[in-house]
Amino acid sequence: MTNMIALSGYQTPAMESVGKVATVDADGPAAINNNFTGAGSIGFPVEVMIACTWNQDLAQQYGEMMGKMCREMNIAGWYAPGMNTHRTPFGARNYEYFSEDGTLAGYISSATVKGAASQGVYAYIKHFAMYEMNAKMVCVWSDEQAMREIYLKPFEISVKDGDAHAVMVSWSFIGIKWSGENSNLLNNVLRGEWGFEGFCLTDFFRNNGHGFMNADAALANGVDAMLSTYAGDPNVVQNPDAASSVKYMRQACKNVMYTVVNSWMYEEDGVDTGLPVWQKAVIGADVAVGVILIGLGALVWRRYRKSRAEEV
Repeated sequence: MTNMIALSGYQTPAMESVGKVATVDADGPAAINNNFTGAGSIGFPVEVMIACTWNQDLAQQYGEMMGKMCREMNIAGWYAPGMNTHRTPFGARNYEYFSEDGTLAGYISSATVKGAASQGVYAYIKHFAMYEMNAKMVCVWSDEQAMREIYLKPFEISVKDGDAHAVMVSWSFIGIKWSGENSNLLNNVLRGEWGFEGFCLTDFFRNNGHGFMNADAALANGVDAMLSTYAGDPNVVQNPDAASSVKYMRQACKNVMYTVVNSWMYEEDGVDTGLPVWQKAVIGADVAVGVILIGLGALVWRRYRKSRAEEV
């Protein structure tokens, strides 16, 4: 359980005790990017262009194509779509977000999530929540009405209408509390009011957790896994034997596995612990070429020995 929670960066680790296979997650939104292999997909127009069409069918087709490419690249989870609000035209990542209108963003995002899900890929709707500043964040202040009508609206629609099962939590502080430690946001609103079923992942756990990200606090308030690829102190539960830690860890692992087992990885032809067909073909070709080369080498050696014998 400790590894599944601490090391869910671009993956969800295997858990042999319950037969859970390892899965791969990859960045988006406009393309698929595997940070470890360097493999990528073709790119699509950025999200704001898709939202400008006001076309939910087109957005769903976009999600379907992303899902198909994920399957081709053996990816189960897609770190997209981005759903924060164009609060200012100078937003550094506006191109990754749909709109300045929460309702439009919500329905276009919902269709995208449905499209990816039709291919068995779970989309991490992000960044939850209030991540409109992107850089040099301190604290975000807003009244509840503005949050519900504008900034949370895309996420609400994607959960209720799009049936999203994965959420990426933001780096933002809402008031003076990090989103990943905000039980009102993650438990009361997301799970309680909206009926979300699935798991919540932190944003990237770099630079020693940025000095504010902490696995124990995150688990206690609704986060299930840390987007990290190394075992450092902040992203590892410090006292895994404590009764409260065990409770939170069990719930977190249940949430992660619920999402994963409902992905294409657990379809009849999804779980394949053997080699892909193309790798088997390449290995077969390598073996055949090797046999031929050995045979040719033996033939050359035999002729050489024969010629030497004739000279003597």
